Amino acid sequence: MASTRERILQVSLRLFARDGFEAVSTSAIAGELGMTKSALYKHFPDKRAIFDSLVDEVLEQHRSTALGSGIPLGSGTSAARTFAAASPEDMAALGEALFTHWTTDESAVAFRRMLSIERYRNERAASVYDEFFVGGQLAYHEAIFSEMIGIGALRPGDARQMALDFWAPIYLLMQAVDGGMDEKDALKRTRSHVLAFAERHVRNKEGNRNG
Repeated sequence: MASTRERILQVSLRLFARDGFEAVSTSAIAGELGMTKSALYKHFPDKRAIFDSLVDEVLEQHRSTALGSGIPLGSGTSAARTFAAASPEDMAALGEALFTHWTTDESAVAFRRMLSIERYRNERAASVYDEFFVGGQLAYHEAIFSEMIGIGALRPGDARQMALDFWAPIYLLMQAVDGGMDEKDALKRTRSHVLAFAERHVRNKEGNRNG
């Protein structure tokens, strides 16, 4: 059974994702939970503390999902070798796991939508959104692809452009799901995209182009 603190976070996330952080009052959160504001304040001093706790909690859930799927969170040679050891099918499965997390997990979807709303008026929301869905993703993949080129796992090329080519379709498909695209179709397209990317760029063990 969820603790009171967990229930406050769950209800707050749902309200923030639906109405936006600024539009939701602590009175609304307390009313949704059937408690007084003073009872809510025993767990969180203000609405900002609830928001910050939500960010910390969902980021930790994401890290756990990534690690559980075998995705290294850091970059560098070690992470590059992890990806280099994966087959194209393995890479597609990793992409599917993260795509599924961000488009079907109830808390992850609400969190992503909350950030989408709040990034224009909340500095931390903008920073977290950029880290996970825009600039941070591009920087992470550029670093990984650069290392993979260096160890001969990818064909020579522009790692920055590779990062954009890899991530942009996945990001676009997430937005498409938000707009009503069938989740299974989006997942199928994500898988096809990752496999096509591997076909273009990944070397086999002899250093030749796959396929």
